[in-house]
Amino acid sequence: MKFSLKTMIVLSIFLYLPIAFFTKIQAKDETALVVHVERIKRIEGTLFYQLFECPESELVTWSDLRLIYANKTAVIDNNIIITLPHSAVKSVPDENGNRVAFRVFQDIDNDGVLAFSNGDIPKEPTGFSNNPSLILGMPKPVDTCFEYDSIRNVKVKLNNKRKRGKRK
Repeated sequence: MKFSLKTMIVLSIFLYLPIAFFTKIQAKDETALVVHVERIKRIEGTLFYQLFECPESELVTWSDLRLIYANKTAVIDNNIIITLPHSAVKSVPDENGNRVAFRVFQDIDNDGVLAFSNGDIPKEPTGFSNNPSLILGMPKPVDTCFEYDSIRNVKVKLNNKRKRGKRK
């Protein structure tokens, strides 16, 4: 059986188009959340990031939150894109309204822990979803919550410790 070149092209399109379309849908469903981490001033250390179940009360502290997902990546650029898989957020209970909180810090001293000053202000570059100010210390977890069903892309700006000028 002989087929013309035109027939072969049409058949190829009909055979491979559904496969390519299905692969894009499947890839989209695998990614639940994309976080753009910005304002990385020093290209060094490790970026630790965590996704928490959002608390219902303002009294809940960061140490009391249920950790859903945690990972780390090397700091190789001033802006880093973190892609969290669907499995990272599918364990959030529906009664919570799919609300989560995201926290990230750049571990400059490579000890694996976020260092704090006396006033509960992070010494290392730190960021949260909703980008709250860190002037008064760590934000309340409830202030960093967002609903991941309606928001799939989040921008987090690192708050870098400012160097104070010397007095004259």
